Amino acid sequence: GLGVSTLALNLGISLHNHVKKSVVVAEFRPGQGTISLEVGHLRPEGLNRLLQSHPDKIDLRAVETELTTHPSGVRFLLASPQPLDARYMVADENFELIARNLSYLAQYTVIDLGTTLSPIAERVSPLCDQVILVVEPVPQTLQQTQALIADLGEIGIGEGRVSVVLVNRVRSGLQLSWSQVQDKL
Repeated sequence: GLGVSTLALNLGISLHNHVKKSVVVAEFRPGQGTISLEVGHLRPEGLNRLLQSHPDKIDLRAVETELTTHPSGVRFLLASPQPLDARYMVADENFELIARNLSYLAQYTVIDLGTTLSPIAERVSPLCDQVILVVEPVPQTLQQTQALIADLGEIGIGEGRVSVVLVNRVRSGLQLSWSQVQDKL
């Protein structure tokens, strides 16, 4: 199926192609990276190196060094798909520093924070101009999205900064209509 990272990848490339500005796409999901697999970069280590660094070492140059350039012109900070690398999820201070530096390296930065309000997402989301929630039109997902929107509000990310994108991946008989989703959210 179409994963959130694929959406981040496609958003970054589309944004770059349509606005003709520099774009960086970063996966902040160590151990769950999928963009590297999609673009044929088999051993992405850049994010891991930054997460293993002492926070004092994370500066503009260190972050820029770890970016990979795609033929489209979009640059990536790729997460490892190696499950054991999920151990780096605890480096939330490093993630914040990486995000702050990424904002100076491109006119647009797309960050895949995953599907929960993890400590990383909680720390990085306030730095974002826009938070895009990807939702499937099924009741369980809508309940989780409602809770996520409420939690984002609690950490200071209100309606003006949150957008919802509806993705249909199941047979239409099993899902809610767009208007039903809109009413729920």
